[in-house]
Amino acid sequence: MSFEVQLEVPTDQREAVQLRLPVLLNAINMRTFRTPMASGPDGMIPSLGAFRNVVLDAAAEAYGRDVVRRAVVTQASPV
Repeated sequence: MSFEVQLEVPTDQREAVQLRLPVLLNAINMRTFRTPMASGPDGMIPSLGAFRNVVLDAAAEAYGRDVVRRAVVTQASPV
């Protein structure tokens, strides 16, 4: 699956968040291997809520606890 996520951050933190996006992506990748996210009858569809929580936890690690206010999964598509 491929996901598109929008992050809500304070205006004064926008540039810092953009510069550290590779750190966030790495933190997300490391968490997805440890987090059970399968849902649906066949277990093939990922839970968007679980993925959003992974993103929020990774953002807290990459940026600090209070930088990312909200994460919204705007698109999920098969690869």
